[in-house]
Amino acid sequence: MALKLVILFLLSLAFFTLTIDASNSTVASGGKLKEIIGVQGVIYCKTGTKQFPIEGAKGRVTCLVVDENGYESVITVISNKTDKNGYFLAKLYPSALEELEFKGILTGCKAYLNSSPLRKCRVPTDIKKGMSGAPLLLPRILPEDNIHLYSVGPFVYTSEPDFHHGY
Repeated sequence: MALKLVILFLLSLAFFTLTIDASNSTVASGGKLKEIIGVQGVIYCKTGTKQFPIEGAKGRVTCLVVDENGYESVITVISNKTDKNGYFLAKLYPSALEELEFKGILTGCKAYLNSSPLRKCRVPTDIKKGMSGAPLLLPRILPEDNIHLYSVGPFVYTSEPDFHHGY
């Protein structure tokens, strides 16, 4: 239910722009999603010379949708909290799109950092495009689970902003 509400809310926001990967084979002719899109990754905290996985962080996957009139909107899925190893998995299900009466072509998706539960490690970095968006490329196809699994990252939060790179 919460996933449905998040998707409904974000569908109403039509001002996001994303890079596209139109070669995504998980979309059938007519733009209908036929397989589950899964995105996995790991989220770390880097403070000084130490790096460790963050338990309880979240990743985000945002996909661009273009309707038959050329209007753009987005679908965003927030992952479950990372485990003790910093691992997250976000899934976009075809059934969720059908429930929303999805009309349009899913033209591309990117993965991002979403949140960190650590007060002392909440500054996102763009390592592996955690802030600017990691494109989903070359999925591992798991036919027994009907999923196209993409891997991104590892993404990194830090304790201090890096002003040398414009953040």
